[in-house]
Amino acid sequence: MDDYVDWAGGGIDALVQLTGNIHRAVTWAELTEEDWRFDLWANMVMPFYLAARSIHHMKGGGRIVLTSTASASHGGGSTSLAYGAGKAGIECIVKRLARDCAGKAILVNAIAPGFILTKFHTGRMGRSPEELAARERLIPMKRAGTPGEVAATILFLLSEGAGYITGQVIPVSGGDFL
Repeated sequence: MDDYVDWAGGGIDALVQLTGNIHRAVTWAELTEEDWRFDLWANMVMPFYLAARSIHHMKGGGRIVLTSTASASHGGGSTSLAYGAGKAGIECIVKRLARDCAGKAILVNAIAPGFILTKFHTGRMGRSPEELAARERLIPMKRAGTPGEVAATILFLLSEGAGYITGQVIPVSGGDFL
C-alpha cells in the first residue's frame, strides 16, 4: 500500500469501506468459533485496520466512512449475531477515531444501512419474494432501501456540506427499528 500511495500523489483524501459478510446464517446457539471469528474479522477487524492505515496517509485532512448496520444496536438479526456484533464494534471504532483524528481535520463517520434490496438477500441469504415482502412490511416506509440511497448518504458525508459532522452513525433504514 505504501508504494501505491506514494505513486498516487502522496496521500489519501477519503476512504469508504462498504463491505460486510456473514460466514453462515445461523442462530446464536448454532454459532461455531469459526463463524464468530470470520464475522468479527470481516466486519470489524479488517475495516479497523484499513481505516487506521489510511489515516497515516491523510495529509492535511480527510474523510472516512465505515459501514455498520441498522440492526447493530438492536441485537443483530436472529441468524446474524456475530455480524451484528462486528458492526456494533464499528460504531465504537468510529467514535474513537473521530475523537482522536478531529484535530487533524480527519472526519470519521459510519452509515448504518437497514434492509437494502441487494443480491445479498436474494442470493446469499436465499430469501424468497414472499420473505422479502414480509420484511418490507415491517419497515415504516413499507419498502426496502436502494443501493443508490446508501450511495447518496455516503456522498453527502464526503461532501463539504458534512464538514462539521464526525463520530456519527447515520442510519439509512426507512425508519426501521424506531
